Amino acid sequence: MTHYGLGVTAQSESMSFAGLVGGCQQLFGRAWDVTWGKLPQNNRRMVIIDEATGMSKEMIASLSSIRSQGVACIEKISSQKTEAKTRILWLSNPRDGMTVNEYSSGVEVIKSLTDQPEDIARWDLAVIVSKTDVPLKEMDQRKRARVPHRFTSALCHDLILWAWSREAHEIIITPEAEGACYALAEEMEKKYSGDFTLVVGAEQRVKLARLAVALAA
Repeated sequence: MTHYGLGVTAQSESMSFAGLVGGCQQLFGRAWDVTWGKLPQNNRRMVIIDEATGMSKEMIASLSSIRSQGVACIEKISSQKTEAKTRILWLSNPRDGMTVNEYSSGVEVIKSLTDQPEDIARWDLAVIVSKTDVPLKEMDQRKRARVPHRFTSALCHDLILWAWSREAHEIIITPEAEGACYALAEEMEKKYSGDFTLVVGAEQRVKLARLAVALAA
């Protein structure tokens, strides 16, 4: 966030459903008004949910609709809906105070956050890291090689805004790339168990295409 100058954080420990999606509040008289939360407010931008373990599994499940459809709906005394095609970056430790090394696999780490298959399926990808992945001696900044600072904050900021502002007709997916998405999706479906829905055959080709376009941009 600091380097790119984009995105906002949502501290899950102090964030309610109304704070993330929205809620109704009564105005003077008996009129009701909808106040939208961080996800709709950052439509087509990015929200970083920090320490997702602060959210209950039920609250994560309540975000299923907004994550799949990109639309926030409030069905209360006053019912309204708005676009919420928000990029969400989830950051979290495992639940129950356990470390990554205490789990048998990264799959179990993700399942500790939510055990609903449809909620897991709505993540495009997951990166699992443990405290032993990087040795302490490699964290010594004094030993880092000095390189020219080419990827400045301003350039990175402009690049992300350029990528986010592309229209559908500006994205060209070649027949070869489309074929590769289908082939790799089929290969991944054979490799990974259907019990863990981060990789689902029917959706994986779309996830691969989306990530490929983002990487190309």
